[in-house]
Amino acid sequence: MTQLPIEFQHWLTKRNSNEPVTLNGYIQFAAFRPLDQVVRSDIFVSVDEYISNYSDSLNHLAGKYYPISVYDLLSDLYGYEPHGVLVWVPTISQFGTFDNDHGVLRSFPNKTWTEMMRSLDKYIDCQWYPERIPNELVRPWRDQRFKNSIPTETPPW
Repeated sequence: MTQLPIEFQHWLTKRNSNEPVTLNGYIQFAAFRPLDQVVRSDIFVSVDEYISNYSDSLNHLAGKYYPISVYDLLSDLYGYEPHGVLVWVPTISQFGTFDNDHGVLRSFPNKTWTEMMRSLDKYIDCQWYPERIPNELVRPWRDQRFKNSIPTETPPW
């Protein structure tokens, strides 16, 4: 787990992993994975979603998906699919949220875990209410840090 921020690792190891975090937002409870169960996996950012909803001129990439490695941090959201709702993106060293239904990745630039804990409900709710917390759309086709992320025609689902 050396790729995860140290302060997050400390927080995760100090708490009872079976106890959910109570939130005051759209999502009421969230359970975090124990540190030894936080594993790296790929998400697939949909170029089409950015074309249709965010005015990106990417017609030459229409129908493609960008694989991005993340650490998925939540195990349960009590009524919602937790996959991607809170992730660590090691390529850009930022926390973020991935909307699995639409293929959109948002990051929380320059936010430490300590800062995020002050308003954790807003960060977890960002998929549903992105205007409530500062965030940026991750656009791998514009960011040199993702130069090894080659778009694919079909994600593996």
